[in-house]
Order: sequence, then C-alpha cells, then structure tokens
Amino acid sequence: MRKALYKSCQNCKEPFNSVSTELLQVVWNVIYWSSFAGTWVVYPLLQGYVMNGHFSAWEKLKSSIRDNLIFYGIVGILSGVIFVLIVITNHNNLSKTYVTLMVLSNVWGLFMLICMLGIGLVEVPRRLWRRGDIPMMLRYHYWSVEGLLEEKDKAQLNLEKTLQLIKKTADEIRPEDPHRKYINMIVKSCPPAYDQITAGDGVVKNTYKDLVSLNYKLIT
Repeated sequence: MRKALYKSCQNCKEPFNSVSTELLQVVWNVIYWSSFAGTWVVYPLLQGYVMNGHFSAWEKLKSSIRDNLIFYGIVGILSGVIFVLIVITNHNNLSKTYVTLMVLSNVWGLFMLICMLGIGLVEVPRRLWRRGDIPMMLRYHYWSVEGLLEEKDKAQLNLEKTLQLIKKTADEIRPEDPHRKYINMIVKSCPPAYDQITAGDGVVKNTYKDLVSLNYKLIT
C-alpha cells in the first residue's frame, strides 16, 4: 500500500524501506518455486526414503524415486486424459482451454481455502474454549484412553509377531549366506523386546525382497 501511495504521489520522498518491484518479483518467485519444489519433489522423496525397508542409502533413494515416478506417472496420465477432454469440449480452442484450466485451479484453491479456513476459525476457538472446562476434558480423556489402549495392544501384538519372524529368520540364515548381513542390520535395529524372545515363529523366506519387506514391517 505504501508503494502504491508513493507511486501516485508526484513530489513525495521515497520511503527508506521501499523495495523495487523487480526485487519483489524475484523474492516472490524464489519463495513460490522453492515451496512448490519442496511440496511436490523434496518432501515426497524424503518421505519415501525414510519409509522403505532397503538397507543402503542408494537403494532407499532409488526406491523412493521409483515409487514417486509411478505415482506421478499415474497422476500425469489422468491429468492428460482430463486435459484432452477439456480441449475436445472447447472445440480445440486453446484460449478457452487455458481459461478453463485457470478457472478449475482457482476453484480448487478457493475450495481448499474455504474448507481449511472454516475449520480453523471454528475448531481452534472451540477447542480452546473446551479446554477451560476441566471436568468435560477429563471425561473426554477417559473416553479416549480406551481407544488408545486398543491401538497400543494391537501395535504390540504386531510387533511381537514381527520380532518372532525376525528371530526365526536370524536363526535359519547361516553366517556364510550372502543375505546374512541384511538380517544382522535388521536385528541391530530391533527394540530391547527382541532379546526376550526365546523362539521364533513364522514362514522364513530368504530373499532380498522378503528381507526388505521384513525390515519395512519393523519400521512401520
């Protein structure tokens, strides 16, 4: 606003904190495209890198890249089909197609803004208001503890089954086996509860793919 007022004034002194339009455009482009790349490239790659069962950094990176390429490939094909349908609907008029895409993007942005802004404006004050009612919050936590206990028991049961399978796999894979180093890496990442397991259980499959799947079960 200050910049606009300064430009509309003929004999006014330029504000000391005035920034040129070119610099603002550069800053805006840097912020926008860095956020865009972080959202659609960097974060999915890091998430895929962390949440997979491969044992080396290079294999983790390759798996993350492959999974993201598959996902974006499917999204790209669907987007291409939608784009072709829009072009056909507009009778191959590129200007109308461009306007239609602009309208759809704006509608999507406004839809997300209305949904998220509505939740924030209503839910945040209501949550703060409810936190002031201590008896009601105590009843709510009593109610939520039961569900948390069920989730905890289920997660503990899955962990025990996974640890038993790891134990049996570690017992059956011989030291000279080329896959022995992978099961050793899995055992090293096991929680202390692994030391309490005396006998393993489950079907052992001594392949790299199955060991990756076993490591993924342990991670998740």
